[in-house]
Amino acid sequence: MTSNIVGKFAAVLLLGAGLAGCMDADVEVSFMDSETAHVMTTTTMGADFYGMIKAAEAEAPADGDDAMGEFSESFCAEGDLTENADGSAVCVEMMHGTLDELNAQNEEEGGIHFAAQDDGTVRVSMPMSALNAQLGAEEEMDADTKAMMVAMFEGHAITFTIIGEEILDTNMTVSDDKTSVSLELEFAKLLAGDTEFPKEYYALVRTP
Repeated sequence: MTSNIVGKFAAVLLLGAGLAGCMDADVEVSFMDSETAHVMTTTTMGADFYGMIKAAEAEAPADGDDAMGEFSESFCAEGDLTENADGSAVCVEMMHGTLDELNAQNEEEGGIHFAAQDDGTVRVSMPMSALNAQLGAEEEMDADTKAMMVAMFEGHAITFTIIGEEILDTNMTVSDDKTSVSLELEFAKLLAGDTEFPKEYYALVRTP
């Protein structure tokens, strides 16, 4: 659903210290009606990291047995890529479909889930277990490894925004006009494991 963006961040851990702290992501969900949604994922990659993955893509072995090369091939494979003058890059991936279609894809990736309600509203949920699993936050690791991973992701986050006609119930931050909610999840806090999160974040949305 989120183009497996959290999984992409997790893959960065394979690439070595100093690289992972170069990416941020924004996921925006909006509704056409109670049965159809639109998802836009924007990933911003810093100049140093983007330069490295471009080089890796060019030098990847033919058999594809290379973590950096595999990551470079998957980044923005189905999106609109903008390469900035400063060497950074922005990838915008768009998706739309019925709630069932989006959920079907999400079964493979984990993340956002849509549930149509009998009264015509839609409940959108994001189980923290799925996000933690993709990021590797629940894996056993020694103190030094965990500290290194937290430092790598410090200052970077994935932000979710859900837009509807009216937000009826949520445990996220509601806009003043009550038409949207937002949530920022800092990767360092997820990995550190010392912040208490709810089992899921959710929003009950009245759609257009």
